[in-house]
Amino acid sequence: MRELIDEDGDRAKQVIDHLSALLRYTLRADRVETVSLKEELEAVEDYLTLEKVRFEERLRTRFDIDPQSLEARLPPMLLQTLAENGVKHGIARLPAGGELAVVTQTLEGNLRVEITNSGKLSDVTEGSSAVGLDNARERLRLMYGDSASLTLAAAGESKVRAEVVIPLRSNGLPS
Repeated sequence: MRELIDEDGDRAKQVIDHLSALLRYTLRADRVETVSLKEELEAVEDYLTLEKVRFEERLRTRFDIDPQSLEARLPPMLLQTLAENGVKHGIARLPAGGELAVVTQTLEGNLRVEITNSGKLSDVTEGSSAVGLDNARERLRLMYGDSASLTLAAAGESKVRAEVVIPLRSNGLPS
């Protein structure tokens, strides 16, 4: 980042703004039980913007967000953790990089969020303690019981998909 300050001061300021926003969000996450999907997506976008400085054209992102899902509530840092895993265990390991996609929808009374990244499922589990995923699953279980889920699976030969399902009725939204 130091080099960026000398090379492109305006871009360095933007990076600092995204880093500041992400740090504020992280500090707030310890004090609240849930956040809106909109807030969580903003944190994910801040995180991915920072990673794009590191990976440049090797990291491509795509968001397909159902506007009806934006006010749904979920535990803070849940999607940011999944995006971070996708970059760390998927895209960072690929010489050509890859894409991280976030898709949300409300379906059958549930919020469904899918984060897909380039990579192989074996790379996610190899050398990983999976503590972040286990903690996320436990948080969902404590908040929603068996009504919520977090699954991780291969999506074809070269993609990994994390899917979160959270009931909308426990969110204060009509299902």
